[in-house]
Amino acid sequence: MGEAVRMRRALISVYDKTGVVEFARALHAEFGFEILSTGGTATALQSAGLPVTPVEQVTGFPELMDGRVKTLHPRIHAALLADRDNPEHMRQLAAQGIAPIDVVVVNLYPFERTVADPKCAFERAIEMIDIGGPCLLRAAAKNHRHVLVECRPVQHSDLLHYLRDPGNPRFENYRAERALAVYRLTADYDGKVASWLSRDEAGVPQVRFLELHAAGGAPLRYAENPHQAGEVRRLGGAAGAAPGVVAREVAVDLAGPRMSFNNYLDASAAFELCAELARAGAAGWRRPMAGGAGGGFSAGSGPKRAETARSAADFTGHRAEAEACARVVCFIKHTNACGVGLVTAADGTPAAGRAAAAEAYRRAYLGDPNAALGGILAVNFDVDVEFAALVLETYARFGKPLKDAGAPHAPGGFFVEVWLAPRFTSDACALIRGTYSAAAAAPEAGEAGPASPTALPGGVPQKDWGRRVRLLAVGDLAAAPDPAALLYRSIAGGVLVQSPDLVGLDEEQWRVVTARAPTPAELADLRLAWLVCKHTKSNAITLCRDGMLLGNGAGQMSRVMSCRIATWLARENGHGERLAGAVAASDAFFPFRDGPEILLDAGITALIQPGGSKRDEDTIRACDARGAALIFTGTRHFRH
Repeated sequence: MGEAVRMRRALISVYDKTGVVEFARALHAEFGFEILSTGGTATALQSAGLPVTPVEQVTGFPELMDGRVKTLHPRIHAALLADRDNPEHMRQLAAQGIAPIDVVVVNLYPFERTVADPKCAFERAIEMIDIGGPCLLRAAAKNHRHVLVECRPVQHSDLLHYLRDPGNPRFENYRAERALAVYRLTADYDGKVASWLSRDEAGVPQVRFLELHAAGGAPLRYAENPHQAGEVRRLGGAAGAAPGVVAREVAVDLAGPRMSFNNYLDASAAFELCAELARAGAAGWRRPMAGGAGGGFSAGSGPKRAETARSAADFTGHRAEAEACARVVCFIKHTNACGVGLVTAADGTPAAGRAAAAEAYRRAYLGDPNAALGGILAVNFDVDVEFAALVLETYARFGKPLKDAGAPHAPGGFFVEVWLAPRFTSDACALIRGTYSAAAAAPEAGEAGPASPTALPGGVPQKDWGRRVRLLAVGDLAAAPDPAALLYRSIAGGVLVQSPDLVGLDEEQWRVVTARAPTPAELADLRLAWLVCKHTKSNAITLCRDGMLLGNGAGQMSRVMSCRIATWLARENGHGERLAGAVAASDAFFPFRDGPEILLDAGITALIQPGGSKRDEDTIRACDARGAALIFTGTRHFRH
């Protein structure tokens, strides 16, 4: 058997023992391997009747210090590191009476899973830092031309396949691939340990520690421009990553053309905004004002930096409770929101939830129907066949009536590039892709779709864009974000690293600084405007009314220009009359009163901004002179 005959000794030491008995039996029975093993793995193999040589018989030393020292010995590592093509290496092995080890199968202590438990004690975490395992793997990987190495649980390994087919032309590539997998794993493992050790008193890893491991690697349709190549990689290595549009086992691509660089950027922006609004909506959108209806907001002692204003427990709950939460719909263009609709269901019934979703969609689309064309759509609820039908008929229901009425802002059509949702039902996917059959359709278990397929209004014609749209099922958008995550931005010659901006509706820190406090309706819209503004490129000015984005001034070089653009967009899209009574948010303070004056002249009656300018009093006086309410949040949300 060539290669298989020459290989005679295998060292197996695994934490995850799933399938290890069958794996070791095949090595011994088919290929005559001597099995070396340690501790619990040796016990499991011996209990199954397999002949096992304990490592201590090879080293001449017992396991020491509760197993901390088992394989750290020259008789083990020389057997792994000897270059079989180097006569001097082989002479030294023979002189010491050391037989080579040809196969190493090791998987590591689950450090990351252990420390993820908030009750994990320091002593337990320390004992889950694997020392011998990474040393064995790295030694075997270094010598992979002569030693086969496997770092995965054996049920996922194809090592036996290659031993059974030693003439396979991919055998040498396979050796190198497994060596590469080892070094990726050990780098990621050490990174997780270093990240844990760098945590502060609140348990959050410090930004000064950089852990950057990008796993996977799928080619993009193209990068920012068609003449540029690109890949998408997943941060977090073998353990996966925080929820997002590329997190393994979270974001599921339900077919469609490959995404481009810009598709991913826009999809990520849509995910982040929709998730932020979903979390706030799950906590109850139209809450009373902090401190009571007439009590205003407390000044507090500064915004919280390591957690969202609402606890993670506020963002989760049973499905019945979720039905009463706000339905959120967002349209994104070039990473900025061009349409947002937020509607709270009248009650917890499926019918009320569907009605709220439909109204949220109407508001989001009509915010800027031209910008929605070719944009990114994100919703915080499962997409059933009824909602899918609504989106497919967007132009017929909402766009064409504007054109027929002669509206100057009427769009010329409708499609979306990417559509994100927690989940798409199979019937919804079929309808979007053009394979839906009303006769064959039936509600899936747990789906809140229409009572019957015939409830679809008048039959939905297939749309070409439905076959092309990328559908991303991203899981629970209301899930609490990971405060330990780090954000990376590449710059010329380096990379910038920062902690995530997790301060949202931190209302305990908000202060009403004008004579008039916002009304409950204004306050609800101020919350929406504040969060949309947080996710808009600076300088950002966001206008909202009745749970709807009216205008978004994004990415301008001066804040006063963002004010002009936001109000111009609102009028351009037919919302001019609605500006009287709308609210505005600014991601940073107003340096002068000229920006607020533009907003007040347009009809804005309540504003929210961080405060902190030397001329804050000028802005306050301008608002008081118009009877407008003004809130200082104490928190800036620049987004560059």
